[in-house]
Amino acid sequence: MAQLLITVLSFGILAVVSAIWGLVEGIIILTATPGAQPWGVDAQGVPLSN
Repeated sequence: MAQLLITVLSFGILAVVSAIWGLVEGIIILTATPGAQPWGVDAQGVPLSN
């Protein structure tokens, strides 16, 4: 939600910030170990798998 608000409320000027934030977060999620908190589990706490 914060990424969307940054982009929309800044009229796209800070879209680069959201893009970098999304890229870093995506890398963190992809490299997370299944079952590790907080990135390796879903909303119910069930470990994610490959």
